[in-house]
Amino acid sequence: MYKNLIAIIAVFFISLGVISCTPINKDDVSTKLRPDSQEEQEVHMDSQIVKYADLNEDKVDEKIILTLKSSETYKYSLEIGDAKIDVRGNNIEPDFNIVDIDYKDGIKEIAISEYGPSNDEATRFYYYNGEKIINIGYISGFYGPMHQYGEGMVGDMKIEGMGKVITKTRGEILHTWFYEDEYGLSKHHYLLNKKKTLYEMDAKVTVLKEIELQKSPEDETKVLKLLPDEEVIISYTDNHEWCMIQTTDGQEGWFAVDGFDTIRELNLPASEVFSGLNYAD
Repeated sequence: MYKNLIAIIAVFFISLGVISCTPINKDDVSTKLRPDSQEEQEVHMDSQIVKYADLNEDKVDEKIILTLKSSETYKYSLEIGDAKIDVRGNNIEPDFNIVDIDYKDGIKEIAISEYGPSNDEATRFYYYNGEKIINIGYISGFYGPMHQYGEGMVGDMKIEGMGKVITKTRGEILHTWFYEDEYGLSKHHYLLNKKKTLYEMDAKVTVLKEIELQKSPEDETKVLKLLPDEEVIISYTDNHEWCMIQTTDGQEGWFAVDGFDTIRELNLPASEVFSGLNYAD
């Protein structure tokens, strides 16, 4: 029995020696700062998305890298091959999309969208000529998945490969509204806006002040008097100065706007002449 006890004690001390001699793996040890020590510094890491695509039908997939600068939230860089550009944006979507505006021209474009201030979305388009990254347009609207708003949300912008981009653009006068806008590619591969004579506003409003409307922007003949509490539609505008109203019985007339929203006929802000206008920021 005495011999057995000696053996057990010997094994115990040997095992202690083995344990004490086993090297410690520093990856297995987690440490925390003591309460009275210096505060932990946040480590900023740039966000990076890498994709591969043949952008100019040369049978070679280019490596495309979008890097968001974590230390400067309004900046990103775009790299393709040996070319690189730095861009200042506003609330940038961390992913990007490879698109084909015109499937017949042999060029694919890169679309980088931004959520912007107050949800004023915008998208920059680039193409790669084999040596340089070229900015071909910065337009209103968002293309592709809107990850910031959750799964399944996508932008209104449409690209179907027929040489045009269809998007939504904020109107310039009267109140906050958006119209369908179209862009096409120039012969030098830049996006050009296709201007319209009239843009659809389609704002349903109620008249607050009596106002007389004229026959057309060119003809000052008074053709229609609107009375308080009458419901009408501001249907079209040139997005610069003139707006057309349609009544419920099909009559039409025009009024002019000075600046952003001053009704020329009455020299009053539009909010004092019509209720139901949208003044979202």
